[in-house]
Amino acid sequence: MRDEGESSYGRDVDRMRSEQEAKDKELDDTREHLKNVLDELEEAEDSRDALQTDLDKLEMALEKIRRELEQNTEELIKATAEVDVLRASCEEAESARSKLEESQAQQQVEHEKNIHELESSLRTAEKTIKELEDNQNNLQSSLSTNKKQATLALKVLKKVSITLGIVEVEENLMMTTMHS
Repeated sequence: MRDEGESSYGRDVDRMRSEQEAKDKELDDTREHLKNVLDELEEAEDSRDALQTDLDKLEMALEKIRRELEQNTEELIKATAEVDVLRASCEEAESARSKLEESQAQQQVEHEKNIHELESSLRTAEKTIKELEDNQNNLQSSLSTNKKQATLALKVLKKVSITLGIVEVEENLMMTTMHS
């Protein structure tokens, strides 16, 4: 009977040892899993930091583009005002030329001199208008390009914001898993 008790005790000890080894293995596996989760979390944090750096750079680039847009808009407004002034000057010059032609009989010599001066001014004004219109077109092209760059930067910012949101959700899930 004693042998049966010792044998039963030995089996209980073996069973408890096996259970303890299984628990130890499960604990080791859990530790390894948590270590892997922590490593992934550190990588995610590094990735988030890199994304934040990229986001900061994009925000600075966007601010620079915004300032350039403001400057280009101001220059475009000034150029447009100058074109309007020159057009009005051209209209006035054309009107004056017509009046001079009407009084040609009285002041033929003076009239020809004035016509020559006005035509020269008109050519200069037209040349200046052409140059200003070219500048205006260039500014509009630059403005369009800057708008496209700003739109692209906004799309990238949205994607980065979405990515940062996903990383935060993953971090929250990891924290919830570790606390459970």
